[in-house]
Amino acid sequence: SAVFPSPADATNALRRRAQDDVESTADADISSFFDGLDGMPGVMGGMALAGMGGESNVQSIPSKGGESNVQSKPPPKSQSKPPPKSSNLFKSSKSAKCPPLSAYPQWQEEVGYWIGDLSFYQADGTPNESSRWPYRYDNYKGFITGNISDQSYRQRNVFLYPPQTRERCGETGDSVSGDGVCGVNGNSKTFEADQSDTVGACDGSLSGPFPFPGVPGGFVDTKTTLVGSDNALLYQVSSQGMLIQSQLTTLSGNDRRTRTAQSFNPFNPSSPSVPTNASFYRERKVTKEEFYQELTKWLE
Repeated sequence: SAVFPSPADATNALRRRAQDDVESTADADISSFFDGLDGMPGVMGGMALAGMGGESNVQSIPSKGGESNVQSKPPPKSQSKPPPKSSNLFKSSKSAKCPPLSAYPQWQEEVGYWIGDLSFYQADGTPNESSRWPYRYDNYKGFITGNISDQSYRQRNVFLYPPQTRERCGETGDSVSGDGVCGVNGNSKTFEADQSDTVGACDGSLSGPFPFPGVPGGFVDTKTTLVGSDNALLYQVSSQGMLIQSQLTTLSGNDRRTRTAQSFNPFNPSSPSVPTNASFYRERKVTKEEFYQELTKWLE
């Protein structure tokens, strides 16, 4: 079995991290981390840039059996600590008179508990490989919650990665992150993603700057736009007008959601327009009970 945290440890850790992060939601039963429906992936969210299978802004959750915690490039301080309750994350003076996101079908559909089969690919179309995270990216599991409040959207994710293949273990010197045995144990990551209407667009879109060290100015521009026939969302990240990430979420009905994203490195002068990676998420909305049952099964 994989080195995953025990179900109790995992859910309790997630709830502790989020207990001060939510002031109020439409349903008091979803007012904390996973039990507090929050969601979307990667800089906002899909979206703290590397959200769609990337390496930054992620943190492993404690491993089972008292093993040491594993961290992978922790996020900047502004993202690693929830805001105090006195600072209302879900308020924006510019959008105070705008319709709430609940007025738009796409955002209504985003709310809920989602379980996904996830894949993350390199530029050549092969499954991603990372020396810092030596686990398989061809087909891993995602447990994702999403919620809306006023003009803000929030998402929380737990990704569970299967063990590396035996062949690949031999090529990498049996490398693992934290404890465990290469080819036997998997691992896990958590992601958080928040986005608000900071410009007062009043059209259901969310946009604004997001702190991201390493890019010029230390910020990237993010925007989520409602597209299609009330059945899709387009999320994009850019810096100085140059595209970094583009993600399309398609809501195809029957509690199904498909997300695809492409990333680019506009700061590479030789190939700024060439994709660096891509992701393919196949997700279904489930009840709270099924969500935790499946999560518990995968963690055991």
